[in-house]
Amino acid sequence: MHAFRGTFVLLMLIFADSLPAAAGSSCIPFADAQKHIGANRCITGKALQVKLGNGGVHFFDFCEDFRVCPFTVVVFPSDLKRV
Repeated sequence: MHAFRGTFVLLMLIFADSLPAAAGSSCIPFADAQKHIGANRCITGKALQVKLGNGGVHFFDFCEDFRVCPFTVVVFPSDLKRV
């Protein structure tokens, strides 16, 4: 399983809840996500890898090396049906 560092922005995206807010705003590049912690934002970028972790947790990596990437998406099993 991934060991996340403090420089990572770890977000659990629940798309069903964030779509109305995202529809009225412009999307930002994933590299700028850390500037918007605590806000609902539409994030753009290409997911290079999707990994299945322990207990059904899914990780979406936007960089070749997740350890140096400024953004990672984590979707918990209970939220997967809403993505």
